[in-house]
Amino acid sequence: ENPLKDWTRVVILYCTGDVHAGNGLDVNPRDGTEYYFNGRSNVKTVLDWLKMNIPNPDRVYLYGSSSGGAGVQLWSHKIISDYKSLPNPPIMSLTVDSATRTPRPGIDDLTKDIASGLWKICSSDLGLSDSEVSQCEQGDLTLNDIQFKAQSNNRDVPFSFVTFKFDPTGYKNYCTGLTSCIEQ
Repeated sequence: ENPLKDWTRVVILYCTGDVHAGNGLDVNPRDGTEYYFNGRSNVKTVLDWLKMNIPNPDRVYLYGSSSGGAGVQLWSHKIISDYKSLPNPPIMSLTVDSATRTPRPGIDDLTKDIASGLWKICSSDLGLSDSEVSQCEQGDLTLNDIQFKAQSNNRDVPFSFVTFKFDPTGYKNYCTGLTSCIEQ
C-alpha cells in the first residue's frame, strides 16, 4: 500500500528556464524577441494558492530534480520558515535530486552572471536578507550558501541530496575535471 496515496501533489512545471526564481527580461538584439524569466512569480502564485487551499497541512515534502532541485534549494528557507510560523507546523522534509555539485572555475562565474544579471534571481522573496540580496547581486552568494542557510536554520528538517551517476547532465556537472569520475 502506498503511504502517500492520500497526499496532495503539487507540481510546478519548469517553463521559464530560470531555476524557478527569475524575474528578468532578455531581448534578442537581432529580431527584438522578448524572453521573460518569471519563475519567481510562478512559484509565488503556487505558494499563495497553497496557503489559501491547504492552509494547515500535516506534512510537507519538497522535491525537485535537476533545475527543479536548484529551485527547491533556492526556495527551501522561505517555504520552511513560512510553514514553521503556522500555529501547528507540519512535519517537513525535502530532497534535491541531481542539482548540487562541486563548483567549477570559469563555468560557475558565467552561471553567476546569468543568475544575478539575466534571470535576476536575487530577491528577498526567496527569504534572503538585504545583505544576502546584495551579495547575490555581486555574484558572491552561491546556491550552496543559500542551501546551507536553510539547513543550518532548520536542523529539525531532514534534507537529502541524491544524484544519478549515469544522468548525462548530472555527469557533466559533477564530473568535469574530476579524476574520480571515469567514463565506463
